[in-house]
Amino acid sequence: MKFLKCLLIVFFFLPPGMKSQGIVPLSITDIPQAMIDRAGTYDGESLWGYMDGGADIYLEYGFQSLLVQELTWNHEKLRLEVYLMQTPEGAFGIYSTSVIKCMQYDTLSPYDCVSRFQYQLAYGNLYIAITSESGSAAARQLFFPIARILIQKNPQTTLKLPEVFTRNQLLDNRKNLVYLQGSLGLQNSLFPWQDLFLDVHFGMYAIMIPNPESDIYFAQITFPSPADRLRFLTAAGLVKQLIPVPNVTTSEGLYHAFMQADSTAIYFLESQEPYPIDALIRKKEKL
Repeated sequence: MKFLKCLLIVFFFLPPGMKSQGIVPLSITDIPQAMIDRAGTYDGESLWGYMDGGADIYLEYGFQSLLVQELTWNHEKLRLEVYLMQTPEGAFGIYSTSVIKCMQYDTLSPYDCVSRFQYQLAYGNLYIAITSESGSAAARQLFFPIARILIQKNPQTTLKLPEVFTRNQLLDNRKNLVYLQGSLGLQNSLFPWQDLFLDVHFGMYAIMIPNPESDIYFAQITFPSPADRLRFLTAAGLVKQLIPVPNVTTSEGLYHAFMQADSTAIYFLESQEPYPIDALIRKKEKL
């Protein structure tokens, strides 16, 4: 009887075509001890109502659909949110600008974070957030089995970072790495570069490296056109007489430097003291 009751509740709340949204939800057979209290899906228009005005940054990162399920398990209330994004970079972008006060990283995935009330995960095109009502240690122990089931039911290709971020200081500080691709992402990050990207289209992996003399801000920035690249370099003070220059000290006293990464991307560095990009990205020599 209890099983039948659960089944009816799930079917009542589960909108038609949920699987067609691209996300396979939890079912009552996945966690027999749990009750699925509510389930729903949202598209780009209905997301505004669900988030009460906070949907714009998700749309900037390429939002496709959202699955929400609310569970009761071992007397703990949990809310599961699975956001399907257009690209793995979009999923990682939302994750990297959302995590705060992580108690532990890299538990089930290279890109996950456990805080007191929430578990967040970037997995392929999915950004997953599991939130507990109580914030108890017992509730946090439930995050991982739920996430494992979702991963098994929604296989994805793990995001592969640009190779430069697997090197030396960049790898050591990977918890500071974010992906940004619009003005809202910049506003929600620690990078004070909003003025450099006015009217510029871009996709950017950016990282902050703590340094005793001056923190270093470093990014690999991809531009869809040479015009976007030139606008950025001009705003950064790295163009003199219409010709890009490798480094400059701006009128605000900031050191800016760039070098070409490939045909569409550059490395960009900002600090208060000169610091060569080569020294930051150089591979350690094998002993």
